[in-house]
Amino acid sequence: MFDTNYKLLKTIIEDNKNTEYGKKYNFSEIKTIDEYKKKIPLTTYDDYEEYIKRMIDGEKNILTSYPIAGYLYTSGSQNHCQKKIPCTIKALYNLGNKPFLIRNKVVKKNKNNNYDILHIGIYHIDINKELPKDFLLSEICYIYVYKEKIEDFNNYFGGADLIFDIHTLDYLYEKIWISILVENIQIIESPYMFSILQFFIEFEKNYKDIISDIRKRKINPEKRLSEKAKKYLLDLPVSEERLQYVEKECEKGFEGIASRLWKNLQLIIGIRSKAFIYENENLDKYIKNIPKSGYLYAMCESFIGFANEINSYNYSIDPTFSFYEFLPYDENNEKMGNTQETLLINEVENGKCYELVITTLSGLYRYKTGDIIKIINKNEKELILEYSFRQNLSINIKHEKTTIIQIETTMKKINEIIPNISGFLIGATIYNNIATYFLILFLDNKSLNVSLEELEKKLDYFLSEANVGYNQYRNLNILGPSKIIIKNKEEFNEIQNKIKHKKSHNKQKFILSEEDLTKILKEEGYIN
Repeated sequence: MFDTNYKLLKTIIEDNKNTEYGKKYNFSEIKTIDEYKKKIPLTTYDDYEEYIKRMIDGEKNILTSYPIAGYLYTSGSQNHCQKKIPCTIKALYNLGNKPFLIRNKVVKKNKNNNYDILHIGIYHIDINKELPKDFLLSEICYIYVYKEKIEDFNNYFGGADLIFDIHTLDYLYEKIWISILVENIQIIESPYMFSILQFFIEFEKNYKDIISDIRKRKINPEKRLSEKAKKYLLDLPVSEERLQYVEKECEKGFEGIASRLWKNLQLIIGIRSKAFIYENENLDKYIKNIPKSGYLYAMCESFIGFANEINSYNYSIDPTFSFYEFLPYDENNEKMGNTQETLLINEVENGKCYELVITTLSGLYRYKTGDIIKIINKNEKELILEYSFRQNLSINIKHEKTTIIQIETTMKKINEIIPNISGFLIGATIYNNIATYFLILFLDNKSLNVSLEELEKKLDYFLSEANVGYNQYRNLNILGPSKIIIKNKEEFNEIQNKIKHKKSHNKQKFILSEEDLTKILKEEGYIN
């Protein structure tokens, strides 16, 4: 494992010694890891922004000598707007089919040596024309495996025509239509597990209307579907017996609906994390005992690892994706003093937390990812890790820094008081001239078994327990009492869509930026 990772570093240094960045830091003189760590500083995106702008404008050999496949949009963070990260063909080549290893291992193929995949998502790329420069991470991965014939897209319902569809926006309507009519779904797959949760929420909400459209053989005219998508849906065989069966099962309730509607369903797959407890628990309502798995631990900066077993949040780090270093964190997820001394793969310890630092195949060197990971198991052959959280996923309006872990701890206690929470958003802004936390709760129904005032007091208390900084600032009246807004669960996706960037992954946000929260509060009438 260590030897493979060190070999990758030597390759990256040698191949990029004549780039502008390589000449600046004298790559040609670097012979050891210690020399590399001494000569190359730890970096963040700000160190590369101007270089990347020049690369986008067409300059070569700036950060990397490897050909560029495209530039990846990040989803944005609390502290930075959307970034663009180069992705090289070499990085994609090393990825290969590794994200699909566990899927291909778990799912039993049918007699035609195929399996039937319902893919929740659409990539708005015309694969028959010249490809754009800018992509989402999921887009560039699926385009690559399609172009290189790594995956057989005939295994997906609708094939490449529906996966790469520039004119279909209301894709959940399309996917629900297919899933109502088709009984033999073996895999439900999406880049993010949250998108699969969205699919089931929309299914529960709209199945009656879509069954009505199917019976009438008429696509809802308000739905934005391409002509080829409409034709595909209308060409699917319609069985009244199947429609009645779906209606009957849905009327029983949606607990465990997946195994009742699709008896051959063997796997639910999408990027997932233990950090997002509500995504995981709410999805379990629909899928119950169906095995589920992540398939890739990745960020726009680099691929990191792949799922190593089903029903697990763990990932096996791949030593050929990036060269890895680790900045120690203590059990309270704080940096170990001000040390900038990193550890290597062979130096980390089981059970310890670290910030991941990467040198990539796409031109980032000793890049601080902000991802905090926990080492689950280390041996000579593999390193198993668990993603904990991203540093900039925190509320930090007055330097109190409430992390997603502290928020999840708080929400577990809130959930004990109100058991019908289907989702939440939280953020902070200046309200009535003082910094205030706002928690937006999406409930199965709006009825509360406690008063809103009492619930807000509980929220304040739980946040104070979870975060010493919050408690201190509350006592000093630097932070005001926390506020709660109650919404219906149906409004969750609507608000999520409002706070997404135009070009971003369809993944769930829990922590609202001050800008997004202020926008919501204005719509709710809290702020003029």
